[in-house]
Amino acid sequence: MSYREELQARSRCPIEELCDAIYPATALSAITGDLDFFAERSIITIRNDVVTVFNDQLISRMPGGSRIY
Repeated sequence: MSYREELQARSRCPIEELCDAIYPATALSAITGDLDFFAERSIITIRNDVVTVFNDQLISRMPGGSRIY
């Protein structure tokens, strides 16, 4: 199949919307140690700086304080 540029659409998916779709706020607020919740979902990126943005976005949505071990 040949490539047809006119069929290529520009997509837009802000990080907040992607996080909401994969990790809904209602589910994040109800996490009680169920690790399967995270095992069944993932966001794959090609750059580490994007991973940091996703992590910061998701951590800010979780209840409780963060801990560094």
